Amino acid sequence: PGLMPYRHLGKSLRDLRDKGVLDHLKDKWGMHPAGEGGEYETMVLDCPKLFKRGRLVMDETEIICDANDDGVGILKIVNWRVEKKSDIDE
Repeated sequence: PGLMPYRHLGKSLRDLRDKGVLDHLKDKWGMHPAGEGGEYETMVLDCPKLFKRGRLVMDETEIICDANDDGVGILKIVNWRVEKKSDIDE
């Protein structure tokens, strides 16, 4: 199988890359490791150039899949907050 919602949703691309998941999907399915072509969606939680005062933190999430479990899932953000950055992070 490709990406599996209960295993991969909510994980960082760095984690998936370091565990070899993205390379495996590229070799098996021809999927672009950066998601080019719409293979998956991403969400930016922190970016030093754009988020100067804080970063988004997802405190509680829920994975929603249909009954077919066909590899399509939604990461529902139930609780989130903005965490203030310290002077060191800036």
